[in-house]
Amino acid sequence: MKHLTYNERKIIEEMLLWQQSHRSIGKRLGRDHTVISNEIKKNGLLYPYSADRAQLRYERFLRGKKRKKIDEHLELRKYVIEKIQEDWSPQQVEGRLKKYEYRTMKETISHETIYQFVFSKEGRALGLPQH
Repeated sequence: MKHLTYNERKIIEEMLLWQQSHRSIGKRLGRDHTVISNEIKKNGLLYPYSADRAQLRYERFLRGKKRKKIDEHLELRKYVIEKIQEDWSPQQVEGRLKKYEYRTMKETISHETIYQFVFSKEGRALGLPQH
């Protein structure tokens, strides 16, 4: 278990109200005291520690980590690069993915995602915008 759960954050909040040490909170949760210290440093410096505020911040962090299919599926990425280099439009690539090809993994992406990839730092480095 890597990240703290909401229930663990509630326990931290309550134990801090009772002025418990980071070590005693860590023992109660079965976590190292540094995990507790880091959590409090991240979420409790300006205001008293709040489990709700810490959880919202963690959820925002998770949303920011969402990755695109083109970053996760190397075969799909290779296919898109190949077709763009053959001067296919992103709409053509999307249509082909949906109808005929690349059905082994059943992954498709939108032409908007393909455009974003073409004009990304990596896409520009590959010279994709010129196609």
